[in-house]
Amino acid sequence: PNMGRYTRKFAVLEDLSTDMSKFLPNSSGRPRGFERELEGDGNWHALPALRLEDGSKLDLFAVNDLSETKHIWKKFQRTAWHTPFQDFDWVNAWFKSKDQNLRAKPLIILGLKGQELQFILPFSCETYFGMKQLLWIADEVNDYNCPLIKTEFLPQMTEKVVRKIYATINRHVSGIDIFYLTKQPKTFAGFSNPFVSPGARKSSCDAHILSLNANWTHLYKNQRSAKSRSRLKQKTNRLKRKGNLHFKLIRDAQQQQVCIDRILKWKSVQLEQNGARNPFDKRSHDPLSGPVLTRTIKKFAKVEANASPLRVYGLFLDDRMIAGLIAFVDKKTFSLFTMSYGPEVFTNCSAGTILLVKTIELATRARLHTYDLNLTNLPGAIKGLGYTIVFSPEPP
Repeated sequence: PNMGRYTRKFAVLEDLSTDMSKFLPNSSGRPRGFERELEGDGNWHALPALRLEDGSKLDLFAVNDLSETKHIWKKFQRTAWHTPFQDFDWVNAWFKSKDQNLRAKPLIILGLKGQELQFILPFSCETYFGMKQLLWIADEVNDYNCPLIKTEFLPQMTEKVVRKIYATINRHVSGIDIFYLTKQPKTFAGFSNPFVSPGARKSSCDAHILSLNANWTHLYKNQRSAKSRSRLKQKTNRLKRKGNLHFKLIRDAQQQQVCIDRILKWKSVQLEQNGARNPFDKRSHDPLSGPVLTRTIKKFAKVEANASPLRVYGLFLDDRMIAGLIAFVDKKTFSLFTMSYGPEVFTNCSAGTILLVKTIELATRARLHTYDLNLTNLPGAIKGLGYTIVFSPEPP
């Protein structure tokens, strides 16, 4: 990006506890038809409407209070396209974990045609070194950052429309010095992501998508060679000789919290042994994530079980968990978030790989469409690309 295009850089060292409403336009209003879903005392702001390429009108509203969007958001996410990281309870868990920092101020943009909600753009504004950045909310802990959007509206959400939205935000939300939108997926439900158009920078990542459109036996044969399958079977049998080896979905809330703590502790040890940055360690002083990620996961796990996509799986030897996996699961996708194994337990038995393969089998037999993972050793998995946009807005 051309850093010389900044128009307001270092202009104001903003008080980090300032209410975002002072940066929004004075005109306020709420979208009609959503009275039952609205909460709060009126932190809604009507932005100028846009014209879509077919001539129809798109109404935009900005909201700076996350709690006011709760019912609209949770209702919309049932049918809208999004990833698990745009689930309201995940975002809310992150915001509560981040709240002590006070740098993050929600800026939620809703787009409506008539009384039909078409998309939610979950942004936040944060100030670093005197510069206000527009970010995808919770971007620091998310694997993917993107909107929630109706698939029927995707053909109309063109790059031109997105540029108009950016321009509207720039003109009517004052003080933004830089748009910094990271880790965006290449496509939305088969459509090219229009939010990566201006100055998008590709960055390879460890995300992979494994298609599950085959029966398990066929998929497993394609995924691993006969030698690899034989070796893993031998290791499984070796563990079985040491005790009762079994796979388990952790349902009990208290046990789930214990298992999450253990999984993250094991992961921390593995990352530190490899010399990698450790976002899970509670001792971490990482200014971007540190313990925020751990707190977010644990808060999200406390959401009512039937309302949350979070799942915790364990591989047990008798009553002892020897490997654990945290995932998000919806009707189509199994998204692996993190996985680890006990460093003191049979390191030559590949407990983590056994658990991984078991969850892929589970997802396949449940007729899910895809398995989204962050490992690199699976043939047939499609390497992911993250897209980052960094640009300064033009003068309003």
